[in-house]
Amino acid sequence: MTCDFCGDDKASVHLIKIVDDEVERVKLCHRCAKEVSVGSDDEVLEAIAELMVKMFENKKDKKKTALQEREGDSRKCLSCGISLKTVRKKGKVGCPQCYKEFSDILLPLLKTIHGSTEYRGKIPANSSFKYKVEKKIKDLKWRLEEAVVIENFEEAAKIRDRIKRLQKRLYVKSSK
Repeated sequence: MTCDFCGDDKASVHLIKIVDDEVERVKLCHRCAKEVSVGSDDEVLEAIAELMVKMFENKKDKKKTALQEREGDSRKCLSCGISLKTVRKKGKVGCPQCYKEFSDILLPLLKTIHGSTEYRGKIPANSSFKYKVEKKIKDLKWRLEEAVVIENFEEAAKIRDRIKRLQKRLYVKSSK
């Protein structure tokens, strides 16, 4: 891979920024990374951080505007009457309908906190073999996606192979 700035040298510094589902990558050669700052490794990293801030400034400004708009939101749940302001203050919703009513605010927040908007809780000890294996496969697929996003392909290959083994085991067990 070549440097995103000079386009000549091989990139040796790879920066990845993940916001929601958007992945942005910047590849720098050693020379361009040093041009950003001359000094110790800490100073170079600091300068790269400043560069990243500048590169993503527009997106940050847009998100601040959206956040400011949401903070002024005085919507209320039609079912229980709790306001969005109260939900934010308490960190709890009033009823199941609140999740639907405030989904535009809550779902991205849940995804940020938990990594998913789908409940992936514990499995009861007396659950069937099939259910346990399906849950394990689902969790591994989620880990596989994460490994691919951060470009950890060795780990991704191991997870992929493990998923295949579990799927094969599930197929063999269910065909009996």
